[in-house]
Formats: sequence, C-alpha cells, structure tokens
Amino acid sequence: MKLTDAQALLFWQQYDYWLNVEGATGEPMRFENFTQREVQPILEKAGVPWHGLHAFRRFLGITLNEKGIDLEAIKDVLRHSNNNVTKKSCIKPSTKRVREMLEMVEKDFNRALKTVKKKTATV
Repeated sequence: MKLTDAQALLFWQQYDYWLNVEGATGEPMRFENFTQREVQPILEKAGVPWHGLHAFRRFLGITLNEKGIDLEAIKDVLRHSNNNVTKKSCIKPSTKRVREMLEMVEKDFNRALKTVKKKTATV
C-alpha cells in the first residue's frame, strides 16, 4: 500500500514524532514543522519539488551515510528500531555515486578494448 503525502503527514501528526533538535522555544522540534519551515522553502527556491517526509528521510539517511556517519548514528537520527531497518531503507548509493562507479567501469572496459584491438591489429 502506498501512502500519499497527505496520508504520510497525517501519520506523522498522529504519532507526534519529534526531532532531537530544540526549536526556538527550547522544546524538541516537531519534524513536520521543521520540514515546513526550514526544508520546503529552500527546496522551492531551488526549484526542487517536495516529495514528502518519507523521501526526505531516505535522502537524509543516504546523505549521512555518504558523509561517513556510522550506521548506529543514522539509525538514531531516523529513529529506526534497529540497524536492519536503516540498512534496508536508507543505506543505498546515490544516483551520482552509481554514475561515478559505472563511469569507472566504462573507462576500464574501454582501456581493455583498446588493448585487445592493438593486439589483434598486430597479428
């Protein structure tokens, strides 16, 4: 079952998830308030569409992982129950990293192909 952004937001409001960050009042900041006040305006200015809380959490997990933050810390930030949940849902290479890896393989392949062509040309 897929949730719409509105349904996901209702879920977050219903269970009252909190960020481990203090807001202006010194109290923990509600996650949906943080995204509405801080994240969405930045994305709008950059022309990047908001894809909802789930996508943001996944992006956050991937970004923290790429910055070398350990899995246990990422699990805590995302408030997952265990590391396996974090591994399954958020520890994935970014599109940029996948592209870089494939470009490395392509360079190696092209280098090997040139070597084979030179050897067959001399035979």
